[in-house]
Amino acid sequence: MPPARQVDLRLPLVIRLYVGAFLVLWVGMLGWTTIVHHNGPSLIFGVVFLVVGCAIGYRMLRLGVSSDADGALLVRNNLGSRRLTRDDVEEFRLGSNGGARLGQRGIQALLRNGTTFGLDVSRTSLGLGQQRLNRQLDELNAWLRGSRSQPIC
Repeated sequence: MPPARQVDLRLPLVIRLYVGAFLVLWVGMLGWTTIVHHNGPSLIFGVVFLVVGCAIGYRMLRLGVSSDADGALLVRNNLGSRRLTRDDVEEFRLGSNGGARLGQRGIQALLRNGTTFGLDVSRTSLGLGQQRLNRQLDELNAWLRGSRSQPIC
């Protein structure tokens, strides 16, 4: 049996650098404002915004799809993570990911139970990144075909 194909999809480096820089500015500005104006409501709002901003930034930096040693995919989306096995997935395909009016497209996993599961790391807008999207789709479908047991005739 051939070795399982490894998958590692992440946001482009430029976007990860942008999110990292935004987080540094966010924490710096809110931290400074919270320290300088540390009375009552300002302190509470400052701390809440720091926590929320850091949580959102952390989740954005963690967006990705990676395969593990067991041959399953770990999908890290904005609102949670999910582990998908080859037996769970029928195919990967392009879809609107709920943002058709904004021109958002992305890869969706068509699951065997008839539902779809969007991969946030693949989301693109206004037709930008179409080559990357097609490359990711090919990589995921190759992973899906990679070690799936073939029916015996």
